[in-house]
Amino acid sequence: MKIFIVAFAPSVFFMYGIRIKVLGTRHRGSLEENRSVVYLANHSSTLDFVTCSRSLSTGTIAIAKRALLLHPLGWVAWLNGTVFIDRSNRQKAIKSMNSISGLLREYGISVCVFPEGTRSRDGRLQPFKKGAMHLAMQAGVPIVPVVIRGAHKIWGKFGYSIACNEDPIEIEFLDPIDTSAWTAETLAKHTEELHALFVQNLGEDQRPKKEE
Repeated sequence: MKIFIVAFAPSVFFMYGIRIKVLGTRHRGSLEENRSVVYLANHSSTLDFVTCSRSLSTGTIAIAKRALLLHPLGWVAWLNGTVFIDRSNRQKAIKSMNSISGLLREYGISVCVFPEGTRSRDGRLQPFKKGAMHLAMQAGVPIVPVVIRGAHKIWGKFGYSIACNEDPIEIEFLDPIDTSAWTAETLAKHTEELHALFVQNLGEDQRPKKEE
């Protein structure tokens, strides 16, 4: 059910005057093109599920941690087709990711993953987990980095209040990254490279703090 896109997201945007500016849409792909990808997005705001649902290509599902179901937005995300992973059980998590890999190959859908694993406390990029990269490598599909800027200023990790902000949330799709030559041995290196790519494309207020 796409109640999240059809009703909930536009209502939130209208009520709080939230605007989205989408860049690099030529890299987004679509179900009609039969091009499965793994969208990799930074996670700095409760709004990320809303903005991604409005911006990603048709035929995209999301992956989220099972704990999100305790949050009101978690039920809305579930209605939108989000797949929840129980990270406390490694075997179940691996089985779920393998199933998703099969869906990408068999049905041509795409998937959106937040590789940090949880929302940032202050909007700054956190280290990446390797699960999303392993999924793309296993499914043999490209990774499309999705850089989200400014969402943390409107609704951060803590609280339920949405701040008015004149600036739009920017969502930029970067060039697709081919994963066909990736191996288990090089996965950590590719994960570090992707993290560095996000750091390069985020503003100073969203980059990790430099160690003194």
